[in-house]
Amino acid sequence: MADAQRCEIEELVKRLVGAGNVAGADMTKFKKRMKYDDCRYYAMKFMLVNVKKNWKKEKQPIVLNLLKNLDMTNCKDGVAQLTKFHFASSSAITTGKPAKLSLVSEHKRLYTFIWLEFLKAELPAQIHKEVLSHLPNVMKFFTSPLQLSDYLTESYNQGGVISLLALNGLFILVNSYNLDYPNFYDKVYALLHPQIFHLKYKARFLYLLDLFLSSTHLSAHLVAAFIKKMARLLLTAPPESLLCALPMIRNWLARHPACHVLVHRPGNATEMASDPYDSNEADPMKSKAMESSLWEIKYLLNHHYHEVVKEVMKFDNLSAHEQDLSDLFELKIEELVTKELTKVDKGIAFNPPGLPQSCVSTELWQLF
Repeated sequence: MADAQRCEIEELVKRLVGAGNVAGADMTKFKKRMKYDDCRYYAMKFMLVNVKKNWKKEKQPIVLNLLKNLDMTNCKDGVAQLTKFHFASSSAITTGKPAKLSLVSEHKRLYTFIWLEFLKAELPAQIHKEVLSHLPNVMKFFTSPLQLSDYLTESYNQGGVISLLALNGLFILVNSYNLDYPNFYDKVYALLHPQIFHLKYKARFLYLLDLFLSSTHLSAHLVAAFIKKMARLLLTAPPESLLCALPMIRNWLARHPACHVLVHRPGNATEMASDPYDSNEADPMKSKAMESSLWEIKYLLNHHYHEVVKEVMKFDNLSAHEQDLSDLFELKIEELVTKELTKVDKGIAFNPPGLPQSCVSTELWQLF
């Protein structure tokens, strides 16, 4: 009986991989079955053999989709034996001495091996990005998440967006699993450049950056370097990014009161020429950020968009309480323009975020 039920799951996986279709009735059935421990066990046993031998490059998208839908939520820490079975015969198998299909350790072993075999393949850029985005959600189900350290390190070393996406997994390994990863914050600091505000993954990067600087135990000199570097980048950032980054900097200042000197330093530098901060220094601890000031923030008082000016003025009275940024990471310029156009309909003075007031014609904007 168990062989027949195992074959049912194997045939389901075969049909999905053969069709290469991530939608349809078979995929819906697969997702439902993977919530059951016995079905997931049979699927993983079959996938482990085939991901090694038979599933080539053209099958990678559907295989990744199958991996992402292996529901491991029952395999929690502290749980040794599984009991959520779809087939009645699975319960009979586990009567007495626990069978492998009921052991959390066995499920984690199979799950880890499948993922590691998949990651050995030469993955195209898009699949690589999807994998890096998904791994932080599932690495806790690996027998040892540290087994991902080489893959994530090699991914970071590729540069660009791949580096950005690899940082989340590396941070989890460093923070939760004691990975010895020298100069982690130096590598994050190196990713701060003007292009970050124009990347597809901008929102994710800003979220991760805030997460990386969430600890109040970080050195004030280190945090000051990030604050200063971000402030410098804001001089050329688009309005929607400013409305997220300015509150984020205030949150960093709230977490690290020792950095308030950057805002309140008497006789501080007022322009780049007299600023001791070295933006070209790769080591944030040597950048002299703590000797500088946030003249860049003050400069934004001249910004053409009034909402940006409002955010800048909040630096005059820094709060000890952090602002929720969850609605700001994904903020888009279209939302700001729509907001301003709504004001026009109500007869309120109009100042669109994308242009200086001197370039604005209300009649022109009403055409859109």
